[in-house]
Amino acid sequence: MEKKQGDVLLAGALVVLLLAGLFLNLNQWNGLQQERVRLTEQEQSLAAAQVRLAGLQALAKQGAKLANDLEIMEQLLPATAQEDVLLVDLQAGADLAAMRFAQIRFAERLSQEGQEGLVEMPLGILLEGSYHQLLHFLDYLSVYERAVRLDELMLSQGPEGMTINIRASAFYAAN
Repeated sequence: MEKKQGDVLLAGALVVLLLAGLFLNLNQWNGLQQERVRLTEQEQSLAAAQVRLAGLQALAKQGAKLANDLEIMEQLLPATAQEDVLLVDLQAGADLAAMRFAQIRFAERLSQEGQEGLVEMPLGILLEGSYHQLLHFLDYLSVYERAVRLDELMLSQGPEGMTINIRASAFYAAN
C-alpha cells in the first residue's frame, strides 16, 4: 500500500510539475506575444520617425536652395527705383550692342496686387540699330542683374535704319 501511495504521490507531483511547467510556458508565451506587439509598434514608430527625418532633411536642402534664391531675388529687386542706375545700365547695354539709345520714358509706378512691396516701373525705350544689334541688346537684358520684363517690342524700318520701340517694366521692392 505504501508503494501505491508513493506512486500516487509521485504521479501527483509529476502532474503538479507538469501543470506548473505549462503555466510558466503559457506565461512566457503571453509575454513573448506582448513583446512582439511592442516591437511592431516600435518599428512603426521608427518608420514614421525616419519618414519625418527624410522630410526634414529634404526641407533643409530646400532651405539652402531657397536662401540662394532669396539672395538672387534681392539682387533682382533693389530696395528703391534706382532710375539713374537703370538708365546707365540700359545705355551700357545699347553701347555694347552698338545701338543708338534715343529715348527712355518712365511711366507711373504700379503696385502689384497680391504681392506686397513689389512695385512695377513701366518704361518705354526707343533704340536705333540693326536686327542683329537688337538681338545683342536682348541678350544683355536676359543676363541683366535686375528684374526687367519686356511687354512689347515694335520694329519699324525707316530710311536711316531700323527703329526699335520697347515697352518694358522694371521692378523694385518697396518697403
